[in-house]
Amino acid sequence: AIELKSVAAVEVSALQPSFGPAGRASVVTVTGKGFLASAHLGCRFGSALSSDATYVSSKVIVCTTPHIRTPGPAAVAATVDGLLFSDDAVSYTVELPWSVLSLSPTTGSEGGGKTVTVLGQHFVPSGAFACSFGDKLSVTAHFVTSTSAVCTAPVLSPGNYTLEVACNGADFTADGAQYQVWSVASPAVSSVFPSLGSVSGGGTVTIRGTSFGEAAALYCWFGAASAVATRISAGALSCTSPGAESDGEVELIVSAQSDAAPSGRSVGAPFRFYPDALVKLRGVSPSLGQVAGGTLVSVLVEGVPSGSSVSCVFGGRLVDATVQEGEEEQRVSCVSPGVQSEGVVSVKLVVDGVEHASGSLSFSYVDQAAALDLPSRSLFAAHESVTGLRPSTGPISGRSLVGLSGINLNASRVYTAVFGEERVTATVVSSTLLRCATPPVDAAGGVEVSLLADGSCLDLS
Repeated sequence: AIELKSVAAVEVSALQPSFGPAGRASVVTVTGKGFLASAHLGCRFGSALSSDATYVSSKVIVCTTPHIRTPGPAAVAATVDGLLFSDDAVSYTVELPWSVLSLSPTTGSEGGGKTVTVLGQHFVPSGAFACSFGDKLSVTAHFVTSTSAVCTAPVLSPGNYTLEVACNGADFTADGAQYQVWSVASPAVSSVFPSLGSVSGGGTVTIRGTSFGEAAALYCWFGAASAVATRISAGALSCTSPGAESDGEVELIVSAQSDAAPSGRSVGAPFRFYPDALVKLRGVSPSLGQVAGGTLVSVLVEGVPSGSSVSCVFGGRLVDATVQEGEEEQRVSCVSPGVQSEGVVSVKLVVDGVEHASGSLSFSYVDQAAALDLPSRSLFAAHESVTGLRPSTGPISGRSLVGLSGINLNASRVYTAVFGEERVTATVVSSTLLRCATPPVDAAGGVEVSLLADGSCLDLS
């Protein structure tokens, strides 16, 4: 007697991968239901049968595609008896075979992190796109165009690796493109400038040494605090000081690792943090100059550490400066930059990348015609005074615009200029400049000029 055995209907619901290169036998995981561990288990791709099929479970089998050479969709069906196949409800897409032509760059460090551009042909966008470095390690890749993709090199031991791609995450090329991995030498620091900075941080520090050009990323460690390094060249970096909780000397090291672990460290160099209150601005002289710039200005200051990098700031303009040491004070010398128009700007100092200011320090710009002779004595005095008059001649008909220079002039006070017996109102331009129009007089000759502040006389010196 013949025994008939009924089986459940076979269904195919999904494929992984759902596409592959033409002309290759690709391994495809088939998901569905009704699968049996049968000697006749198989898959059909279009009109061609798979070369083999492996039973995994009643819902999963693995089939190897036949060598389909014509690109396009192929309906997929499964069978457990070799006679009856499931409906052709799912398609497998045969693509033109992808290939790798070149890499850029072709080398990288053992620390990984290098972005590698892969140039080739017939790349297909896919969430499963992958690059392989050697036989075992694969990483996610990103489709860019049909001829380019990018992937990030993983951590690898030094040596040569073939880099291949698989658009479907499974069928890797076999083109043999070479990627070389070299050993990362520990960075070595030879000099640091400046070698000190404020505990508030923010200063730019230039570090020179060797082996700075190899690691994908470098970090400057100021004691226990770190900052990302910016590579200037293979032998130079710049870092922004992160500051410190207290003043004192720390070791500045460069590391290829962000956790400051001992491996990958450089030979260190000393860096000293000083307290914020160390630098104090006391005054500026002269406090007046032409809009064209070029005035030599001295800033009276205390506490600038020896060897510091110092600049002056006029408004928002940064200019180079030098420091002269005195017995009880320091003077920072710089040349005022040119500006577009008259006005008053603040004067500040930048010491080792950190800005220091005093709210009372300013510099007044005047045009060339109204620029006054700068007084021979220092303008560091804190009391109100008037120091000069220009021009010192004018027509007897009056209406000639003159300027009176001084210090600590106050816009809240009423100033009156007295020419002989005639009085005119003087307008406050800045804390160092008044302006007024001369009154008419009866005859040519000299007149005494004085200035009243709220009715009290301020002698011109």
